[in-house]
Amino acid sequence: MKAWNVILFSVLFCLCGFAQKSQFQVFSVEEGLPQSQVYAMLMDNNHRIWLGTKGGGLTVFDGAKFKNFGEKEGLLDDKVFALFQDSHGIIWIGTSKNVVSFNGLEFTYHELITDNLVVSAIQEDAEGRIWVATNKGLFYRNQQKWESYSEKVGALMVDVSCIFLDDEGVLWAGNDDGLFKLSEMGYEQFTIHEGLTSNKVRSINEMNGKLLVGTYGGGLNVLINGEWRVLGDPKEIINDVYVDHESEHVWLATHNHGIVQIRPENNSTVYFNAEDGLSTNHTRIIDQDYWGNIWVGTSGGGLNKMFTPNFVHFNEDNGIKGKMFYAIEKSRYGGVWVSTGSNGVARIIGDSVAVFNASNGFKDVKSKALLEDSDGHLWIGTEGEGIYYYDGQHFVNLDGDDGLADNWIRSIVEDQEGVIWVATVSGISAITLDKSTPLFDYKIQDFSQVKGLPDDRINTMIVDDDNRKWFGCQSGHLGYILDNNIYFSEEDQKLIKSPVKSLDIDSENRLWIATEGNGVFWGDLDNQFVNFNRIGTSKGLNNNNVYLIQADLKNRVWAGAGSGVDEISVSSSGELIYIKHYSKNEGFLGGETCSDAADIDEQGRVWIGTLDGLNCFSAKKGFVNDVPPKVFLDDITIFYESILNTSAKDQISDWFTVKDKLHLHHTQNHLSFHFDAINLINPNKVFFQYKLEGFDVSWSPISDRNDATYSNLPSGNYTFKVKAVNEDGVWSEELVIPIEVSIPYWKTTWFFASVVSGILMVIGIIVLLIFLRYRRRTKEEREMLRIERNMLELEQKTLRLQMNPHFIFNAMNTVQALIAKNDTKEARYYLAKFSKLMRKILENSRHSFISIQDEMETLENYLNLEKLNTDFPFDYEIIVDDKIQPDAYGIPPLLLQPFVENAIVHGIKEIDYQGKITVRFILKENYIECVVEDNGRGRKAAKEVRHQKSSYHKSTALVLTQERLSTLNEDNSYQSFEIIDLDDPSGTRVVVRIPIVEVY
Repeated sequence: MKAWNVILFSVLFCLCGFAQKSQFQVFSVEEGLPQSQVYAMLMDNNHRIWLGTKGGGLTVFDGAKFKNFGEKEGLLDDKVFALFQDSHGIIWIGTSKNVVSFNGLEFTYHELITDNLVVSAIQEDAEGRIWVATNKGLFYRNQQKWESYSEKVGALMVDVSCIFLDDEGVLWAGNDDGLFKLSEMGYEQFTIHEGLTSNKVRSINEMNGKLLVGTYGGGLNVLINGEWRVLGDPKEIINDVYVDHESEHVWLATHNHGIVQIRPENNSTVYFNAEDGLSTNHTRIIDQDYWGNIWVGTSGGGLNKMFTPNFVHFNEDNGIKGKMFYAIEKSRYGGVWVSTGSNGVARIIGDSVAVFNASNGFKDVKSKALLEDSDGHLWIGTEGEGIYYYDGQHFVNLDGDDGLADNWIRSIVEDQEGVIWVATVSGISAITLDKSTPLFDYKIQDFSQVKGLPDDRINTMIVDDDNRKWFGCQSGHLGYILDNNIYFSEEDQKLIKSPVKSLDIDSENRLWIATEGNGVFWGDLDNQFVNFNRIGTSKGLNNNNVYLIQADLKNRVWAGAGSGVDEISVSSSGELIYIKHYSKNEGFLGGETCSDAADIDEQGRVWIGTLDGLNCFSAKKGFVNDVPPKVFLDDITIFYESILNTSAKDQISDWFTVKDKLHLHHTQNHLSFHFDAINLINPNKVFFQYKLEGFDVSWSPISDRNDATYSNLPSGNYTFKVKAVNEDGVWSEELVIPIEVSIPYWKTTWFFASVVSGILMVIGIIVLLIFLRYRRRTKEEREMLRIERNMLELEQKTLRLQMNPHFIFNAMNTVQALIAKNDTKEARYYLAKFSKLMRKILENSRHSFISIQDEMETLENYLNLEKLNTDFPFDYEIIVDDKIQPDAYGIPPLLLQPFVENAIVHGIKEIDYQGKITVRFILKENYIECVVEDNGRGRKAAKEVRHQKSSYHKSTALVLTQERLSTLNEDNSYQSFEIIDLDDPSGTRVVVRIPIVEVY
């Protein structure tokens, strides 16, 4: 143990004043700005920032990203010097060539009276006319036509730099010839002769009815009761004037001195320049957003955001040596104790800092644990030198040689009995002081893994209301010591799984645990068995690597990680209310937080140590972002194609607003809505909920997703609704889009009625057709029956008539005569021929068709018998076409026999020359032609000698055969029967035509 006195304590305090200062955030080319010279700025109706650059065209900024517009998007010039949004929401853009307007969908070029105009300012008057200030005078738009005001009044002919509409509807303009009050009839001019400090007017504004005129080299002029006065520096070069009507402060963008804040009530000025963080002192334009942040466009320094941070930041600029703040401990005497790397410790009280290091009696040693005990004495845990105890006059050192578990200290706490508990890399030491003696008398008890600890590397400790000394280990174990007994659960370690870096207890008696890699855990210590709940990135935590945890007086819990700190709010019932992240944008500087380096002071302020400074958050201030986001539509896509490229584009008006109701064809039923909302104070903390009424049952979960897709939407009426909420739970108004998806024509009432009518008509037609078909088939069947009956009757008649009775009678007589002559051989031969013919005729009569071969055999038998039976000689010949296969093609049985018999009886009988009968079968294209030809006397001569009986027989047979032929060929167009008289030589030819029938 070593001890020494500290002398001259009163001079140890180095008074270094500090206060909460505004900070600047710079956005330039590296952040996406197209060019670093910002000459025009506009806060639009949706809270976005439009910027005009000198060479990079136009860009719009949502606080996080830039969207740039150039020639490709329709902007004709990349030098933009003026921006204005009119009462209809149209943005007017002044370039170095002319004027362009933008309605959110497309750019429109406006050709003024002359080309190559450099536009410096744009304004709208009380009548809605657009005025344009240019290098060639002042112009205004009257009923879609541009007119020159300068030529009309004979003034302001060149280099009009600014134009302004005051609260009374009066237009003012300025150039190097002074200030001009405009009217329809003329103008009133103000120059140095009327009291202006300079004729070079660059900007005009108004506050509380008083005109403010910014000049080049003459400062800010204000007209009060008809007299011109100067605010601020009378020689200031002013490029722009902005009025904060809420605070009644005037802001100036100057040419050389950054920006200036003027309080007109006392003419006090505050300059903000490069020394304060502004990117450059050459500023061109200045404006304020809806959250109160000041935005500055510069020449060469990009866009600057000036804001009052939520945190006060301390570093070496405040008189604290060192930038790494490893430990923080509140002091009952006010302020906090902090350790600063290897530079000792310091105490911050109000606006002062007191430093303790080697220069004034302490040591330049790195310390990572601090405790001010119940007696107001300070305990300092170091890296490698154990503990230093300071009672206000003396420092005492305790290390391993004095019984301390280790010289590398991680945490120091005091329990309800005044025992000091020290967490080290080799276990825990409990130090009990003997306060009955003025001497530093102590006793140390060690706890290690050998004595029951789950792990010797203890990172943090905390004491609860039951005097349990909770500890967190590098191994992920969590436990406590009570009455010198050690308690821990392996189940807790399996849940936590990561090194425990920090512990704290909130006002609801809940234990909070920060882990390296597994987020945050909390459990209710009022329960007999503590169950822990996890909060990680899936629930909104910014990072699962959490190095410190601190509960404040308002029951908020602060979780420090590698890139800022999260504010966590959990209700008394255990429901997560919100998680709010603070980083550079919100004024939290220093980046990565240090392990277990946080505390709250007596005033309730939260102090957080980082690797690059110290941050202080005032719990009393209660920063709330009460500006609701404003939701707007970016696009609607139909089957992934912008609606502007579809047939529905005519239903979209300026800034993607739907004119009335979005009417879509039933094939346009795959929709994606792309929306956004602006939160410039915290651009990454805008969350959305949406719902398609008529399709969705409830609102979507809250998320940062800014699009919603619906596919295969049925026909019907819908209403798409979307709303946004900021990090403090302030909701926007709902954006509402009515939608109608048309009904396909096949689902309409008229189509249904038409279909039903058509179906009934078709059914009627089908029934009619079926009836007609049935009647036709019945008729056909009856006709077929009739034909078949007729055919049968004809065949029967033909069978009865096809043999001449005389032929049969003569055949029998011939047989009788041969028998009488005792010529039995010849009689048997004849009788065999006759029986064969009769049998063939009977066989063929059973078939409708027989082969031509069978017909030829029948005819040949018949002709041979006729030759034996007659007393006159004749020859016969049967010829078949080479194209005909006799056994393949068919013919009705005995169709030709009557014609052959007729040729014998009436043709060649009783002629005085050798008779001949020829039968031919010829194949035609679609029929078979059968020819029976004789060389007899012909029909005319035969008619004169035939007797009545024979005539009756022959005519009847021929009629029956003709009827058979007509029946066979009723569907054919050719002539079925034909008799031809032959003259040289004489004779008769009978032609019979029958359809081709195959009889395989």
